[in-house]
This record gives sequence, structure tokens and C-alpha cells, in this order.
Amino acid sequence: MLSPQNAFSVRLQSQGFDFHKLITSNVLHEFELGVFLAVFKHSICILYAAGNDSIQELNRRFWNTPTFGRDTICKFSHDIASMKKLAARDYEDILQCSIPAFEGLLPEPHNKILLDLYFELATWHGLAKLKMHTETTLEDLD
Repeated sequence: MLSPQNAFSVRLQSQGFDFHKLITSNVLHEFELGVFLAVFKHSICILYAAGNDSIQELNRRFWNTPTFGRDTICKFSHDIASMKKLAARDYEDILQCSIPAFEGLLPEPHNKILLDLYFELATWHGLAKLKMHTETTLEDLD
């Protein structure tokens, strides 16, 4: 089986240049629709397992989150936990508002673990979307 080739790999291979190093990761698809979505789905499952009215409270908190700017944080649906009819931009909004929405819905120490996880996800996401990095931001990404 032959590996696929393209014009860049054919032309630059003779100079020892690997054009794959130029391609940056797609944060939207790899993180927001991959890692974050999996964590959010699992968090919803944990809330269902915890019982009481934690899912309804989560939906209420997201619904009551005010919008910010024209395109920064849009109004959430009434049932964010069902994750229906969400656009790709909605996942970034959900991530940015997750810490206050999930706060106190689980007993300790689970609450702290979940909030710490969302803090790390939001920090990594914010750093990864920067257009220009410094030594400090690169160290923080590691």
C-alpha cells in the first residue's frame, strides 16, 4: 500500500523539508468537538447519576447566563444538557460558561475536581487560540 502524496511532499522532500510541521492543529475540531464535548457529555452523565435536580439547575444556569458582545457568548437554549441543535460556536460558549454553571451541583470533593478540570480546559483552550505566543504561554501549554 502506498502512502498518499501531494505536491508539497513531492517538491519539498528532496530538501529534507517536512511540510507537515507547518500545519497547525484545528482547535475547533480537535478540542471543542472532541475533547471538550466528551468531557461535557461525561459531566452530564455524572449529574444524572447524582440525581436530585442538578440537570434542571444546570439548564437554568446556562439559560440565565447573559449574552456578551455581538458574537462572543450567545443566548443558550432552555435544555443545554440535551445538546440538541448546537452549532460549533456553542461549544466554545459552553466551555467559557461551564465553571459558574457547574459550581456546587456535585458534593465535595467531586465539585472541586470537576471545576478544576473545566478551569484547565478553559485555560488550555484560551492559550491554544492565541495567534502569537510568548515563552510563558508555550510553557503554560505544556
